[in-house]
Amino acid sequence: MRDIRDAKSAASYYGKSDGGYYLGASDLRREVGGNAASLLGISGVPDPDQFKRLLQGLHPETGEQLTSKLVDGRLAGWDITASIPKGVTIAIERGDARIHDALWEAARETMAEVEGMIATRKRKGGAMEDRVTGNLMWFGFEHPETRPARSDGMPDPDRHIHLVVPNLTFDTVEGEWKAIKFRPVMELRKYFDRAFDARLARKLTDLGYGIETRMKPDGQGGKRFYTWDIKDMPKSVVEKFSRRTAEVEALAEKLGIDGPAKDKLGATSRQFKRDDMTLEDYRRYWDGRVTPDEARQVAEVIRSAMLGQNPPEKGSVREAVEYSLSHNFERRSVVAQPQVAITALERGMGVVRPEDVMPEAKRQGLLLKDGEATTRDVLAEEQKVIAFARGGRGSCRAMGNEKGRPNESERPSGRGLAPHRLDHTATPSPERQAVSAPALSPEQAVMVNHVLTSPDRVMLVVGDAGTGKTFAVRQAFQRIDRPVDIIAPGAEASRGVLRREGFQNADTVTAFLNSAQRQQAVKNGVIWVDEAGQLPIRDLSRLVAVAEAQNARLVLQGDPKQHRAVARDGNMLRVLERYAGLPVARLKDIRRQKGDYKQAVASIAAGNITDGFDKLNALGWVKQTPVFDHNQPLVDAYLEAVDTKRSDQDITDRVLAVSPTHAEANEVTAAIRDGLKQRGLLATEERTVPTLTPLHWTDAEKADLERYDGTEVVRYHRDGGTFKAGRVVAIADFKPGDRLGKPTTFAVYSPAELQLAEGDRIRITGGGWTTDKKHRLDNGAQYQVAGFEESGAIRLTNGWHIPAGFGHLAHGYVATSHSSQGKTVDRVLIAMGHESLPAITAEQFYVSVSRGRDQATVFTGMAPAVLRDAIKRADERKSATELMKPKRRREWWMARRARQVWEALRGRSKGGMSERQKQKEHSHAR
Repeated sequence: MRDIRDAKSAASYYGKSDGGYYLGASDLRREVGGNAASLLGISGVPDPDQFKRLLQGLHPETGEQLTSKLVDGRLAGWDITASIPKGVTIAIERGDARIHDALWEAARETMAEVEGMIATRKRKGGAMEDRVTGNLMWFGFEHPETRPARSDGMPDPDRHIHLVVPNLTFDTVEGEWKAIKFRPVMELRKYFDRAFDARLARKLTDLGYGIETRMKPDGQGGKRFYTWDIKDMPKSVVEKFSRRTAEVEALAEKLGIDGPAKDKLGATSRQFKRDDMTLEDYRRYWDGRVTPDEARQVAEVIRSAMLGQNPPEKGSVREAVEYSLSHNFERRSVVAQPQVAITALERGMGVVRPEDVMPEAKRQGLLLKDGEATTRDVLAEEQKVIAFARGGRGSCRAMGNEKGRPNESERPSGRGLAPHRLDHTATPSPERQAVSAPALSPEQAVMVNHVLTSPDRVMLVVGDAGTGKTFAVRQAFQRIDRPVDIIAPGAEASRGVLRREGFQNADTVTAFLNSAQRQQAVKNGVIWVDEAGQLPIRDLSRLVAVAEAQNARLVLQGDPKQHRAVARDGNMLRVLERYAGLPVARLKDIRRQKGDYKQAVASIAAGNITDGFDKLNALGWVKQTPVFDHNQPLVDAYLEAVDTKRSDQDITDRVLAVSPTHAEANEVTAAIRDGLKQRGLLATEERTVPTLTPLHWTDAEKADLERYDGTEVVRYHRDGGTFKAGRVVAIADFKPGDRLGKPTTFAVYSPAELQLAEGDRIRITGGGWTTDKKHRLDNGAQYQVAGFEESGAIRLTNGWHIPAGFGHLAHGYVATSHSSQGKTVDRVLIAMGHESLPAITAEQFYVSVSRGRDQATVFTGMAPAVLRDAIKRADERKSATELMKPKRRREWWMARRARQVWEALRGRSKGGMSERQKQKEHSHAR
C-alpha cells in the first residue's frame, strides 16, 4: 500500500492512456469495483477521463467538486498492489488461463474486506471522530512485468494488479462525499497481504496445484521471513526471472543495508520502464530465455494440476490455528487480533481461507476484546495465581520481629501457614548470619517490617533501581524465623549478583523448580524471588504450586519499570497489586547515585522520562556523535577507563558499555578491540572459535519440521527424542531413526564464528561446565582469555578451561540493556545510534542510565530531540486479566463494606440491627 500524491502522474502511469502497449494486450484486464463506484454509476472498464477526475476529487461525469480540493497534505489516493509469487506468474504466462481468473477473484474478495474498514472523519462537539462508511471505489490495472534489469535493460515477467483507490467515500449519515481515513487500513496491510495470498493459494489448490511455503533467512541475526509458491515449479526458471530481487539483494549487501531500509532500496534503485517495446516483444524475449527442458518441466506442473494428479494439501484449519495460538501466546498474554490470523494464514497457505480463522480460533479458546486477543488458558493461568494470592490474604502469622525471634503477639494462622518455632541451636546459612552493616533507612525499615509482619501468603516488594533492595533483603533474612530460599530468573542475577551480595545459596528459578530437595527444604518457609519482573508466568504458576504443596509463602521482589521477561509474564507484579489487592512495600529513595545524577534517575523512575533526559543533557552527559566514526567518542571513554588502572577494582566494576541491540553492540565491540590492540592490551594474533547464535524460536516453530533448512544446530537442556541432556547436534547430522523430541527439551541455534585473542574479555551466553567439570559456566558471566590449548580449549586468567566447541561465547565489552539489568559500575557508557532506534524504549533507557554510581553518558548519532522522543516508547504488553478486566474483588468488597457501615451508622439498614451487629459495624468503621 502506497500513497498517491500526484494525481496527474498517477492517471498517466496506471491507466496507460497515452496509447502504451497495455491497451493492446487482450489478456491484461482493467476493472472498476467497490460500492462507491455503484453509487456514482460507474462499472465495467475504467474510463481514463473518469479516472483522472476522481483522483482529483471531482465528479466523474460533470467534473464538479465532490470532496475538498487537493491541497498540500491531502492525498489523491492509494495504490494497493496485488503481487503474486514468481511461479504463479510463470504458470499464467505459460498458458493456464484459469489462474488469471483466480488472481482477479482473490483481489476482488480482499478489496471487499478492505472496503468494510473504510471510514471518514466526523465532527462531534468540538472534536473529530471516525465514522465507518463501508464504501470506496477502486480501479484495477493489471501489469505483466518488472522494472528492467540492469544487466540487459529488459524486464522479467511479474504479473500484478494495481488497485488504485481515489480518496473519496460517501458518508450516508451526512449525505456527502468525504476524504477517507485510510490509516487504520494501512496499519493492517500485513494482514491484507496474507489474506490475499491465502485466498489465491486456496484457489490454486482447488485448481489442482500444490503449494509450498518456506521461511527464508533475511540476514538479521538468524531471522526468517515467510514466502510461498507453486510446488515443483523449476527453481532455475524462478531464479532466471527474479533478477530484480537478486539485484536488490546484492546492492543491499554491498551497502550494508538490511531490514526496512532494504525494502526501500528496491524503489530507489529502479530502472525506468521502456516505452519502445510491446508486450509481445517482451514475451518473445522471455520465451527465448527458457530452455526446452525447463519448458517441459513447467508444462508438466501445469498438466498435473489440470489432471488433478497432485496430492491434496497437508494440514487443516484446526492445525493452522493451533500453531498460531501456541506461537503467538508463548511470549505474550495479549496480541492484536489480526496477528492471530496472519500466523494461521501463513501456516495453512493453500488450505486456510481468511474467513476460516476466527471461528476456529474461538472454538479453541480465543477471547476477543477491542481488537485484541487472549485465550482462555492464558487467562486461567493468571487467574490461578491471582486466586492463590487473594485467598492467602490475612491467612498467615508474622514471620519474625526486629530481634529475629517469633512474634508471639501475632495472631495464629487460619487457612495458611502453620505456626513455626525458630531453632536457635541450628547454624544459620551465611546469608542468615548477623553482619555488621549500617542501619536501615526509614523506608527500608518499613519494607523489612512489611515482610516480617504481613499476614498475606504472597507479598510484593517493589524497589526502584539503586534503592538498596539487596541490603534490605539481607536484613529481612536475619529476622525471618523459618526456612527461606532466594532465587532469581537468570543465572547472572542469582548465581552471579546475589551470591556476590552474600546469598551463597542463591540459584535460578529453574534449578529450584527442578529440585525436589530444595522445594522440601522450604516447607512451612519462604520462597523469595528476586527480579520477579523478569519471571515468566509459566514459572510463577509452578512456584505457586510448590508454595501450596510446601505450605510456604511467596515474596515477589522486582521493579516493573525495568525489562520484563521475554517469555509471557502476564505483568503479574502490577496485576497482583490491582486484582489480588496485595499491599506493596516500595523503595523509592535512590542510594546508588548522588546529586544531579540521582535526581535524573529519580525522574526517570517516577515516569518523567523526558525530564530525566533533560537533566542528563544539562549535565553534558548526552553527546551527539559525528556522522563518521560515530562510535569513537564512546570507545575513547571506555579506553580512558581502561587506562585508569586501579588495583582494587576490576574493569567490569568501573565501566560498562551498553547498547539497545546486539548489532550496535558488535560495532562498538569491534572498535574497542581495535583500540585495545593499539595499546598492546590485546594480542593481534586471533583464533577463530565456533559459536552458536540463538534463533529464539518458539516451541511451535521448533516443532515445525518444515521450518528447518539443515543449517541449524540443536542443544538439549533435557532428555528429548533420541538425545540426552547436554547433547549438541547439527540437523544435517541427523541419522535415520533420530527424533527431535518435545520442543521444550531443546533450543535451536545458527552456527557462527567468533574471533578471539589473548587478553580478550568474553561473556558466556549459555550454561555449561569447564573442561574438568568442576566449575559451572553461567549464562552472563564474564572472564578474560589467557590463551589457547592445542585441543582448542580456551584458557582463562582464573585457571579454568572452556572446552573446545563450547559455542556459547560472545565478546564481553558491550552488553545489551536487558543483559545489563542488575549490574552496578562506576560509569556507564550508553550507545544509542540511529540503527538501534526501533529497540529504544523507556525500559531500555531507565535500565541503562541507572547502572552507574558516578556517571551515565549517552552517545548518540541522532539529534537529542529525536532521541528524547524515542525514549517515551514503553513496553505496552498487557495481561489477559487487564484485557478482560474482571471485577476487582477487593474494591467491590471494600465498597460494599463501606456502604454497609455507613448505613449502620446512619441507622438506615433494612430491618434494623441487633446491638451486637451495631457494635461489630462500629468496630469495622474504626
